[in-house]
Amino acid sequence: MKVSENIVSPFKLSSFRLTVLTLLAHVVGLLNLVLGRGRKMALFCPPVPEGNRGDQALLRAVVDSLLKFNYSQIDLVQTSYHPIESIKPDQTLRIVAQYKSVFESPQCFREQIAFVLYLLGKRDAVLVGCDVLDEGYSPARSQGSLLAMVLAAKAVRSARIIGFSVNDTSSDDLFKRFTIASQAGVKLFARDAVTQARLQKKQVPNVNLVGDLAFLLQPVTVDELEDASLRDFIREHQARLIGLNFTEGVMGKGQSKEHLFRNMVQVCGRLAQEMNLRFICIVHDDQGGVEYLRELHEMIEAAHPGISRITLPMPPASHLKCIAGQCLQVFTCRLHLGIATLGMGRAVTGFPYQGKFEGQFGHFGLSESGLVRRDTLPDDADALTELFRRRIQMSDELAAQVQAKLPHVLEMARSNFEGL
Repeated sequence: MKVSENIVSPFKLSSFRLTVLTLLAHVVGLLNLVLGRGRKMALFCPPVPEGNRGDQALLRAVVDSLLKFNYSQIDLVQTSYHPIESIKPDQTLRIVAQYKSVFESPQCFREQIAFVLYLLGKRDAVLVGCDVLDEGYSPARSQGSLLAMVLAAKAVRSARIIGFSVNDTSSDDLFKRFTIASQAGVKLFARDAVTQARLQKKQVPNVNLVGDLAFLLQPVTVDELEDASLRDFIREHQARLIGLNFTEGVMGKGQSKEHLFRNMVQVCGRLAQEMNLRFICIVHDDQGGVEYLRELHEMIEAAHPGISRITLPMPPASHLKCIAGQCLQVFTCRLHLGIATLGMGRAVTGFPYQGKFEGQFGHFGLSESGLVRRDTLPDDADALTELFRRRIQMSDELAAQVQAKLPHVLEMARSNFEGL
């Protein structure tokens, strides 16, 4: 079997290696067809399932959804060196760690052969795409992951990429890889209309529009939150809480950060006095984001004692969703904290980056006036206070709009699994 050059080039793989892998995948597919497939699922997991709470939310929501399909075995296949810790193996769930290099690069021929053979006996293969396929992590991860799914499509009954997005900086080779994957039978489920439009503009066929998988995450209750002090703070100030999530990557560091934080201290103090509001600094990032928010919280608390709390350094995703749901509104740099908030029927103001918020706002018909880019953020405390005041005054109206659309968005999220 000759593999055409237009397939070889986007994956940066030699024609010989791709021919061997393709032939082997066809053989495994034939054996699966002849010998019969059991109800076994290979789930290729988000790359940072613990340090990134967005990835953790996706993984937990996907596993809980797949357990309803009565698979006899679901393999949670690691796609990076980051371990899976929040989900424990049992009679149905099994953690598989030896194929991560296949998703990190196409240049691992021996591991790719072992991966294709691993698919023997599997019925379905699902990759949680997140935002790691669009070369933002690395072109090599995009190449390796999409090649793995092309091979899986030839070996199993059903191969799909769910809950993924692509940024507006993606290369032409990326869209070629998606086109090849779709033509090979990989089902594509884009998590927002912006991603779907970007792919369709490049003639990628058969891109299904769905909702983000994290909307399906089940939150804990306030009573189940680990931090007793935060539980008490939430109960005492119910319906008067504002969530704050700033990250260095979006808001900046050095003098830019110091100026913003000084302004935010004034904003919080004024709104606490004028509107009797209280503030929760919500840590949603990995360990690099903890100190950033802690510094803001300590500055607010020093100037205005008692009006602010900060979450524990790394609360589980289900806890973060609960906390977001107790807020009138959350102001966030992190997309998945915004998704957690919208999933609880609450208002969000986003500080967008790489086009990540626009698609989710579109699901709810929310105006992009609720997306404030860093370079348009008011530079003085008076104007920044007015921005926050105006958005907070709209909280009930925005929440009603979100709640009206939420059942449809949840149904769209569940459609990631149609046909399994």
